[in-house]
Amino acid sequence: MKTHLIVSIGEDYYLALAKGPLVEDHALIIPVEHRFNTLSMSSESETELSRFQNSLKSYCRGQEKEVIFFEWASLRHTHANLQKERELIPVNVTQVMAGLLNMADNADWRSHRRSKDEEMKIVENFKSRFQEYDPNC
Repeated sequence: MKTHLIVSIGEDYYLALAKGPLVEDHALIIPVEHRFNTLSMSSESETELSRFQNSLKSYCRGQEKEVIFFEWASLRHTHANLQKERELIPVNVTQVMAGLLNMADNADWRSHRRSKDEEMKIVENFKSRFQEYDPNC
């Protein structure tokens, strides 16, 4: 994760904007410690994750948007998170989400890279809009 994309830092999680966003305000809640899944986190960590999720829900409501949360699953890497959905989802969730949102061209984040300066401006803009919802402010 590029540090200039970080929006908010908690004890166990931090919030960052995606390097190649699928949609505007595409944010990632990332554990500070690498874990196989969020189920292995402490109850305090779970509470912090819920605070981040609730703050993003409130922010999105204020923007007249909806929010979708999902986690990646992999048994081989410590950078992975467990998929929370009860139904099986194809491996490339980004392509599925891009299709559902009628944004198939955005499925590959590398296809719409921005310069570091552009990313920094976007992050600062998001921070200013998100500040009133940020659980760490």
